[in-house]
Amino acid sequence: MSGIEIAVGVAGIVTAIVKVAQAVRKFRNERANKRARIDRNAETAESRLITTLDNGPPQISNEYDRNLVRIGPAFSRGDGTWPS
Repeated sequence: MSGIEIAVGVAGIVTAIVKVAQAVRKFRNERANKRARIDRNAETAESRLITTLDNGPPQISNEYDRNLVRIGPAFSRGDGTWPS
């Protein structure tokens, strides 16, 4: 084998290694970005759930009181599940 053939072979191997390293870096970055998006979505969903659980009972009570005033005692009887 001549020196040129060896140099071309080595250059091909180096090029392949560089391309693989770039692909691995790209994959790692994409995976990290995806994980960050999932974490952000989970935090958003969790905060929405907490807000709903915190605000739900007072909102329901206020709605009940408003409808009781609007409809009257018949509303409080309803299906019999709400204490009169």
